[in-house]
Amino acid sequence: MASDDNPAIDLTEVARELLLSLQTAGVEYLPFDWSKIQNAPAMGPTPVAETVRFSQHFPAPLVPPPPVTSPVPPQKLDRPAPITRTPAPALTPVATPTKPKPTKNPPKQLPTVSPLQLEVEACEKCTSLSATRIKPIFGQGSSKPVILFLGDSPIAEEDRKSQLFVDEAGELFQKMMVACGLTPEEIYITTALKCRLPGSREAKPQERENCRGYLEAQIMELQPQAICCFGESASRGLLNSLEEWNTLRAGKHQYIGFPVYCTYHPRTLLKNANLKRDTWDDLRRMLKELGRAVN
Repeated sequence: MASDDNPAIDLTEVARELLLSLQTAGVEYLPFDWSKIQNAPAMGPTPVAETVRFSQHFPAPLVPPPPVTSPVPPQKLDRPAPITRTPAPALTPVATPTKPKPTKNPPKQLPTVSPLQLEVEACEKCTSLSATRIKPIFGQGSSKPVILFLGDSPIAEEDRKSQLFVDEAGELFQKMMVACGLTPEEIYITTALKCRLPGSREAKPQERENCRGYLEAQIMELQPQAICCFGESASRGLLNSLEEWNTLRAGKHQYIGFPVYCTYHPRTLLKNANLKRDTWDDLRRMLKELGRAVN
C-alpha cells in the first residue's frame, strides 16, 4: 500500500497515455509478447494475434470538429459583355470600264499653234499692211508635208476668213491634188507675204524682206521634200530672179537647200483654161523627180 509521500501510480492510465501518444504519432501496430507477462491480471480473453491494433482497444484521438460556418453563397461570375458584331458594309460592285463608242463624226483636234505662228500674227513691221489687214495668215496643212505650195499673198476673201483657197481657186486646187495623187497629209499651203496687199497691188521689196525671215523659218520647220510656187509673182519673189517666166517654169531651182518648182496659180487657170495642160506638165515633172508615179 503506498504511503502519502509516494502516492500510487496508476499504471493503466500511464500506459493508456503512452499508447495514445504513439497512436497520435502514427504508430499503427506494436509488437506484444503475452508469454512474458505471467502475473498480469485477467483483462478478458487472450488475443490471438501477436500484435495489437490500437484502433481495436483505444478510440481515435478526439479531434475538435471544424467550426461551423455559414454556407458561402456561390459567387456569380461576371460574364463578359456580349460582343456586338458590326455587319460589314456591303461591297459596292466596281463598274467595269467601258470603251467609249466611236462617234460617226469625231471632233477635230485643234492644231497646236507654234511660237513662230504667234510671232507672225503679232507682226507689225509693215505699217501700211498691218493697218489694212484683218489678221496675218500663217498657213494650213500637214506638219510633215511632201510638197509646200506657195502663193504670193492672201486675197481679200481669204483675209476675211483667215484661210487660204476658200474660193473657186480652192476647189480647183483640190481637184489638181487628187489628179496628182496627193492626200491632205502630204501638202501644206502658205504665202510669201502673210498679210493682204491693199488693192491687189504688187509687194514692195521691203515688205518681202520683212516676211522672208518668217517664210524661211516656216520652211525649216516643215522640211518639205519640195516647194511649188504658184504664179509668177511668188516665183520671182522667192527666187529673186528676173528670168523669163517660161524659163522659171521649165527649170528646177534651189532655195535654202530645198528644190523649187514653178507653175501657174489655180486662180490664173480659172481665167485661162488653156494653161491647164502646161500646169499639168509642170506638176507631173515635179512629181516624177520626187519619185511619185503619175499617169
